[in-house]
Amino acid sequence: LKFPGDIDGQAFEISDCKNTTMAIMDHSEQVQIDRVTGCKIFIGACASSTFIRNCDNCIFYICCRQLRLREVTNSTLYVLSMSEVHIEYSNGLKFAPFNGSYPLHGEHLKSANIDPLHNLWYDVYDHNDADKSHSNWKLLPESEYEQPWFPAGSECDFAAPRVKIGSVVKVNETENMQSFGLEQMKADAKKVSSSSAMPPPLPTPSSAASVVASDDESAVRVVIQLFASASDISTVVDSSSFTAVSCNGTVLSDVASFQQTLSGTATHNELSVCSSVTISPLKDMAYSVFTVSQRVLATEGADLPTPPASFVTYTAVLSKDSEKLWKIVHVQAATPNTVSWM
Repeated sequence: LKFPGDIDGQAFEISDCKNTTMAIMDHSEQVQIDRVTGCKIFIGACASSTFIRNCDNCIFYICCRQLRLREVTNSTLYVLSMSEVHIEYSNGLKFAPFNGSYPLHGEHLKSANIDPLHNLWYDVYDHNDADKSHSNWKLLPESEYEQPWFPAGSECDFAAPRVKIGSVVKVNETENMQSFGLEQMKADAKKVSSSSAMPPPLPTPSSAASVVASDDESAVRVVIQLFASASDISTVVDSSSFTAVSCNGTVLSDVASFQQTLSGTATHNELSVCSSVTISPLKDMAYSVFTVSQRVLATEGADLPTPPASFVTYTAVLSKDSEKLWKIVHVQAATPNTVSWM
């Protein structure tokens, strides 16, 4: 058991447990549950995403802003989620509204900015069910609900009342929710629009060959930096051969062939700002929003003023292969009529 004040808003992880009952009677920033079998788990209030992966034959009581499952089987979930529930490579799942409480539960939900009446426990999106057959999950009939769980040991008022199916109006929380999966990231990318304000400049990047990436986010930012340096970005995108970057401390791969694309044109591009990098929970995909400064160079010898720079916002989805190399798999310019795909 974790009692009020034990977690106090920090991230929390549960992994590699069997046949155990666990309860977190506190609020947390993010919760990850991995490789759990035959367990019963209570999560009082998670301010962002709760990720459940590689679990089997479990019962979960979860209050969160977003719930995501991957490779979860034969499990029942009593859920309070402010956004739709996402599942991947999962089956044998049963969903019901959250059904439990403890004395300070209402205060912890408030601390986590969770509205107990905005519960989309019944709105499940299965990334592996294109036909919407609902073959991997079902809504549990009320007659099959377990008795309410009061992990503190005594009954108390419910801070999260049961919400009926279809009673909540969905809102778009894409910008505040973490996503994983290529199609979801592509959908997110289409919603980003370019900014009319000039973004703040970044320091001039080092030469590509000297850059070393020590972790996933650094590797993604190096890929973005290289992409922004290409003299003809559309050529790089259309070629489908964008250079990859290792995240294990190795220098960039295929730098020489990539640098060949940087010469012979009359355009100078430079990364102006990389405003966000989001790494998926499994650290195999990433999503980034960044702005490139583009300037057409004056013809050599011509007595003309230097043209002003224009700024284009891009969104990109990247993936990491079996050799731990990051590579852009999808990129889109937010400016109308300049969309490019890999």
